[in-house]
Amino acid sequence: PRLRLCEVSGDFRLGPLSVCPVKLPHGSGRSLGFLLESVSGSAAYLTDCSEVPEDTIRRVAGTDVLVIDALRHRPHPSHLTVDRALEIAGRVRPGRTFLTHLCHEVCHRELDAALPPAVHVAYDGLSIEIGS
Repeated sequence: PRLRLCEVSGDFRLGPLSVCPVKLPHGSGRSLGFLLESVSGSAAYLTDCSEVPEDTIRRVAGTDVLVIDALRHRPHPSHLTVDRALEIAGRVRPGRTFLTHLCHEVCHRELDAALPPAVHVAYDGLSIEIGS
């Protein structure tokens, strides 16, 4: 593939969305999450991270949708556990939460059945409407 890397250095617009990048720790490195806002609602995409800093939790608090990293049940140096992702979601208080970046160690069907009502396991091809 031919890639053109673009440095993200601040808020930007993507069609009708206002996009606010947020820095996330990813083990000893960093990754970016995003807060997406439109007139109809908001979503936070916080994946590929080992923690979510307090300022990011405050920034995305109350969003309509939270998509968050939840690799597995046991600790990993670069990713959130399912329990830690649920703790963070409880502090963000989104309308709906989707756990993503799960690995083969997690039975998606069993986990989805055990989650609180507004929390779901994300899946390939999932489409999420914001503000509905």
